[in-house]
Amino acid sequence: TTMELSAKLVRSQLNFFKPFVAGCSLETTRKGQDKLGELMSALHKREVIFRDHDFEQFKGAWVMPKDERRSGVVLYLHGGGYTCGDLDYAKGFGATLADECGIKVFCAAYRLAPENRFPAALEDALEAYRYLLKKGYAAKQILLCGESAGGGLIYACLNDYDPQSTIEFAVAASCLKHSVEGDFNMVSVDEVKKLAGGDASGRVQR
Repeated sequence: TTMELSAKLVRSQLNFFKPFVAGCSLETTRKGQDKLGELMSALHKREVIFRDHDFEQFKGAWVMPKDERRSGVVLYLHGGGYTCGDLDYAKGFGATLADECGIKVFCAAYRLAPENRFPAALEDALEAYRYLLKKGYAAKQILLCGESAGGGLIYACLNDYDPQSTIEFAVAASCLKHSVEGDFNMVSVDEVKKLAGGDASGRVQR
C-alpha cells in the first residue's frame, strides 16, 4: 500500500543518513534532517494543504488533509535533540500524520539550541498550545505528538515543570536511557526522579 511504501522509503532514508550524520557538523546535520522533511512533504503533497503561521519568536504551519476524517487537531513537536529541525522538517512529519490519520496537524518549529538557550523551546511549545486553545479547540480536542526532543517537550508541558526541574529530569532520563539497549527508555518516572534527586548509583531496580 501507499502507507507501507512511504514508511519503507522514510526508513531507508533514515538508515542512509545515520552513518553520515554521526560525524557531521551541526550545520550539516541540520541540512540533512531538513532535506528528509522535504522528502516526506513531497510524498504527501497531493493529499494535504500547507498554510504557514508565524509567531513572534518562531514559525509554525497548518497541515490539512484533503480527506479529513477526524475532528480535533494534532500539535506536532519535532525531534532533533533540541538542536536540529526547521519548519520544513516539521511539515514533513506533519504531512504524514495529516494524510495517514485524516486530521489537521499544527507544526511548531520551536527555537533551537545553541542559538536559543533553554527554556526557549518549552516556551514556544506552550505558546503553540495556547494558540490552538485560542482558535477554539478544547483541550480534549488537541492531541500532542512528537518524537525524541518533541516527546520531551510534551512531557514537560503536561507535567507543568519549571525550567530547572525540566533540565534535571531530562538529564537524568538521558543517563538512564543509555544504560539499556536501543533507543527506548524502559525506566519508570520514579527511577528518573530518584536519579534527578541525587541518587547517583546509576542502577535501575527491577
